[in-house]
Amino acid sequence: MFFAGCTTTQRPILTGGTKTDTSNTISKPDSISTKNDIFGIYHGILPCVDCEGIQTEIRLNKDTTYQLFTKYLGKDSLVNKSEGKFVWDSNEKKIILNDKENPRLREANRFIVGENLITKLDLNGNKIEGQNAEKYVLKKDNNDITEKYWKLIEVNGQPVVALPNQRKEAHFILKVKDSMINAHGGCNAVVGFYQITEGGRIRFFKVAASMAECNDMEVERNFIKTLETADNYSVKSDTLSLNKARMAPLAKFKLVYFR
Repeated sequence: MFFAGCTTTQRPILTGGTKTDTSNTISKPDSISTKNDIFGIYHGILPCVDCEGIQTEIRLNKDTTYQLFTKYLGKDSLVNKSEGKFVWDSNEKKIILNDKENPRLREANRFIVGENLITKLDLNGNKIEGQNAEKYVLKKDNNDITEKYWKLIEVNGQPVVALPNQRKEAHFILKVKDSMINAHGGCNAVVGFYQITEGGRIRFFKVAASMAECNDMEVERNFIKTLETADNYSVKSDTLSLNKARMAPLAKFKLVYFR
């Protein structure tokens, strides 16, 4: 059996074979060349033996550390996390995740690197073939901000803290269909339209919210004002900033895959 590693849960994922010693072919982490462009965030849903699929996110950082997040769909809402160092096999374009808590999981977390994707390998370090082969691919995140869940983490330079009895966390999703924005301010649902143009320009219009009253609505009011005021955006890793001209960011948002 092929196992995915995490510090809190271990469950079978894939089928594979026997172990292979690759210690002689793996280069040192500092030999990784940035031209390979392997650094970034990869995500997708891997096959699962006893669940609907394993929602997976892997972050490969430039200091050769990684974080692996998994969630077993249809089983529970727990998000498992493992982390450690990854090594790069420059000859075969493969990476291996070395879990710092459980080194034995090394063979279970090997991937071959493609263009803007990584593909999970079997225990022999070979690519999985057959009709389900495409299901073992994790795609690299790009800077497209549409169809993603952006959680509000800062507004007017102040961190956003969840309030007691808050209905939902403040967030927005830019839907491709009809260029609509689906959002929530924490108390009220927020809708509207958006337009993105070249150079990181963005404009929101016809923004409207439902009319419920909550105890503390300052964050929601500032969130809505941000949508009405912002004229450009910037993305760094998994953080999105909405800005006005070249001033300090009006608000910052964190990309959320697991929710």
